[in-house]
Amino acid sequence: MKIVNLVLLLSISICESAIIFEKIDKVFLKTNKWNILVHVNISAITQEQFEIKNAVMNANESFYEKYNIIKNELLDNEYQRSLDKLIKYNKEIDELMKLFPTGKQKRGLINVGGNLLNSVFGVMDNDDRSEVNQQIKNINDQTNQMSLNAAKQLVIIKNVNNVTEENRKSINKVIERIKSYDSILKQMYNDKSRDVNNYLRANYILDTIREQIWEAIETVRKIRLGINMVLAGEITTDLLPEDMLQKILKDIEKEIGNKFYMPYPTTTGNLINYYKLLKPKISLDNKDLYIGLELPLLDEENRLDLYKVGYLPVYQPKQDVFFVEDGKTDYIATDPNRTRYIYFSDNELAKCNILTDQAKICPGNKVWLKHKKDCVWDELTRTRENKGVACPVKIFRDEERIYMVKQEDGLVYSTKGEVVVNSECYGLKKDKIISKNWRSVLK
Repeated sequence: MKIVNLVLLLSISICESAIIFEKIDKVFLKTNKWNILVHVNISAITQEQFEIKNAVMNANESFYEKYNIIKNELLDNEYQRSLDKLIKYNKEIDELMKLFPTGKQKRGLINVGGNLLNSVFGVMDNDDRSEVNQQIKNINDQTNQMSLNAAKQLVIIKNVNNVTEENRKSINKVIERIKSYDSILKQMYNDKSRDVNNYLRANYILDTIREQIWEAIETVRKIRLGINMVLAGEITTDLLPEDMLQKILKDIEKEIGNKFYMPYPTTTGNLINYYKLLKPKISLDNKDLYIGLELPLLDEENRLDLYKVGYLPVYQPKQDVFFVEDGKTDYIATDPNRTRYIYFSDNELAKCNILTDQAKICPGNKVWLKHKKDCVWDELTRTRENKGVACPVKIFRDEERIYMVKQEDGLVYSTKGEVVVNSECYGLKKDKIISKNWRSVLK
């Protein structure tokens, strides 16, 4: 299609409008809002890190002294697992702090590495472990032997009644000996039981510490993921849990009363829409992170009908040319009474938030137009025929073809001459469905 850009010629009479309007959406101007502030206390995170580190250190220093536990490899291995978990935790903290300015990154943090762990926490070397293992083996061997001797002596006790009177003195000596063995066994049992109980108690403490570290790791990961999403322009459940958001929304709903209304019902099923609607802005204050969220509040005064503007080329037979009006806008929005209007371009409309399939929320910095003469507005309100203004016109020549633009009441088409469109189904009779020229509407 060859286009010749010309100004509107006075000899061209615009008999019929070539501007088409298709109502596509409702638009709410975002002029009223409720501010929500999310506070992420980074100081509390570093304080928790410090407390967890102390808990691990104190566990290592106090187990053997507090509970008088005989050192063993099992407990050392359990403790080493806690150290490994602590290393992972500190790595997560480091990754989180990389998101913040460098000047604040290392303040209050614990610099933990593999070699440093050995000196700070007193991890035993191989010689220490061998000595402890040998001690444990000796104790176990002694206990097994005592138990075996006790079993033999118990057999003698069972046969005491069959022994003659003259042997009673020797038997009494045996019984006294058995009693002494029994006392030794009882002491060994009590000591062993105490060691087992203390070991279990120490192991439980280590399990609790590891569980605390794991929960802290998950919290730090969620915060880090949440901040990354905020930097990408989204707020997620990582920083604002669903139950908290729903409570905030219901509180706002009570406060605004009947003057405004919420973008969506404040039900659990609509929370996903609120997460999409809330656009975060981030700020730092020392070690505290603040995330500001704007919740748009709707009202009928700022509810508009949105129309897509289409420009249909129209054939002028006297000049043998097509002309198309150019209103310089893609969309027009007006209040239901059509007393005011606003124009939107494709780019501006793309910045609006989708409220539903048939409604959007757009920035409220658009200025209402009331009295300004404009060709698109005049055509929409049907005032152009009397006192309205015409749009600039582009004129071009073209081969025979059909131009089509969608409209509310059908498909508007324009053509230079007669164009016939037939329908044919599997070789059956052809049906003529269009045989018109000039300009008309296909419904």
